[in-house]
Amino acid sequence: MLNEIKGIRAKVKRLLEGHPDTRNSDKQLIIRWWNYDHSIDITDDFVTVVEKMPAFESITRTRRDVQKDHEHLRSNNQIKRERDKNEKEIHRYYGYVK
Repeated sequence: MLNEIKGIRAKVKRLLEGHPDTRNSDKQLIIRWWNYDHSIDITDDFVTVVEKMPAFESITRTRRDVQKDHEHLRSNNQIKRERDKNEKEIHRYYGYVK
């Protein structure tokens, strides 16, 4: 997990350095990430779709909020344990304890 975080950080840094448009837009950063990491062609249609989408963070934050309010929609226990473990690693990496 920590190696993945370090790898993400390094790629984001490279993208921010090489593509100034990513510094002001998460969506531009994501478009560049997909192109860089997965060689996806950056067509006008692709850009239009990404720009019309809500931010990925908004979608996942809303999922967590809905799952908090509706127990039957929560992830299974195995996934919860894995997320809790990953969250603790992230907290240790960034120097704060939960």
